Amino acid sequence: MRFLAKEKILVGALLGIGFLARLAYALYYFQSGAPYSLNIDTYASLAHNLLRHWEYSVIVGQPDLVREPAYPIFLALVFFLFGESRWSVALSLNLINLLTCFLLYRFSKELFGSKTAKIALGIGCLYPYYIYYALHPYRETLLSLLSLATLYSLWRYLKTQGSLSACLGGALTGITALCKATALPFAGWSFLAILWISKNWKQAGLYLLFFSLTYSPWVLRNRLTFGFWMLTTPSAAGHFYLNLVTPQDQFGKEGEHRVLATDPVIQKAAALPPEKSSALYYRAGIQWISQHPRSFLKTRIQKFIKFWRFYPPNRDFEWTTLSYVQLKWISLLSDGLLIPLAVLGCFLLARWDPTAFIFLFIANETLAHMLFHSSIRFRLPLMALVIALAAFALTHQKGLRPQR
Repeated sequence: MRFLAKEKILVGALLGIGFLARLAYALYYFQSGAPYSLNIDTYASLAHNLLRHWEYSVIVGQPDLVREPAYPIFLALVFFLFGESRWSVALSLNLINLLTCFLLYRFSKELFGSKTAKIALGIGCLYPYYIYYALHPYRETLLSLLSLATLYSLWRYLKTQGSLSACLGGALTGITALCKATALPFAGWSFLAILWISKNWKQAGLYLLFFSLTYSPWVLRNRLTFGFWMLTTPSAAGHFYLNLVTPQDQFGKEGEHRVLATDPVIQKAAALPPEKSSALYYRAGIQWISQHPRSFLKTRIQKFIKFWRFYPPNRDFEWTTLSYVQLKWISLLSDGLLIPLAVLGCFLLARWDPTAFIFLFIANETLAHMLFHSSIRFRLPLMALVIALAAFALTHQKGLRPQR
């Protein structure tokens, strides 16, 4: 009992340190006069119009499907409770991220034991990319929590093989996909994994049913509003094509702008309605792949490296006060250590089946971003898993679970 009390105090202290670190960074950043946008990728506009006008649109009176709805709904709730300000968003995202850190602790404790969990929590509370992205209103902070909650529920299913865990896992997978549609293939992989593990069609069916019940309202809304079926968003097809025809070292630079301004497929698609532009992008993309198979393979390798690289490429970073050299060293001293340790942790596992859904999710997100857009930011939902595996490598003893 005394040990448990000490552990609770330590967990609370680490979470408190994590909150103070995030608060200190927010105070520093806001007082520095550095640029800050509340409406990155139009999420705040969607949230504002959802709250004020009860419509999902960037421009009032023009219903939209430019973004998946989970994150705008979250922002609308933040605006309703705390107002539309940078502090309300920053503090809400900080709390979401600390909840992710706490869930990381609970998940790591069940997987690897108490010692590993405490180290994972300490790393998560001070992880530089968590602190940075918990200030700026990107969806990846919420997506990190939803992804980890989904995997935790599926881990609980592995332990109990109960119907309730299968239902919860399906619903959480649906919410995660509503935050970012790259989770859609993961629903299929998880359905097959549950069927393989349990040999029970009922439980696999319950997972798929609750996933469908959660995700389908978005698809039905698009059909009723626009008159066509759209599983994700029209921008997915555009990103698929753009990432084929743009040199990998030119994203965010002049080369990308030149492609956007001159590529004939992009110019033609701009004049088409969403369902036709999506079809055009996918047809043109598949045709490009058939004509350039070696280039396609080469760029997929480049995108894999870009997704898992230890530090960002040298380009203009709008939302930071740090120089590129500072960003590079911060990244090398965090991701540059955590990722190799996580790889080591994978090889130290006595059995891989208890972490099956973890590796399915890592593979799913990696492959999705090899086909679409790839950057270090999109890796953020995987970093809780990387941190857990890295902490396991640091505390490893024989077997899956280190001794407590």
